[in-house]
Amino acid sequence: MRSKTQKMGELQRQADQALVKEMQDEKSLHTPNAIQIVDWYHAADRLKRIAEEPFLNLEERQTRLKQVTEDLWQGRVELVIEACRPLTKKSKWAKQSLTY
Repeated sequence: MRSKTQKMGELQRQADQALVKEMQDEKSLHTPNAIQIVDWYHAADRLKRIAEEPFLNLEERQTRLKQVTEDLWQGRVELVIEACRPLTKKSKWAKQSLTY
């Protein structure tokens, strides 16, 4: 069972995502060529969430997460995207993240 703190954290993340999505939609109307920046903390957190669904084996999850997080840190964004693409069938987070 999740604690109140965990539930509140999840609700806050959902609210943040909704606000960001609304802002992105609004911004794309006025500045369609704008570059969007995602900070390290949120990108790494999203990778962790993506790995939780398809990789139930903790060791495999940690191994894959370590590699893809290192790729992200090193700026190898295309490798991160390609690593997540096959997971879209098993992970709602991966599917949402392709356009994050």
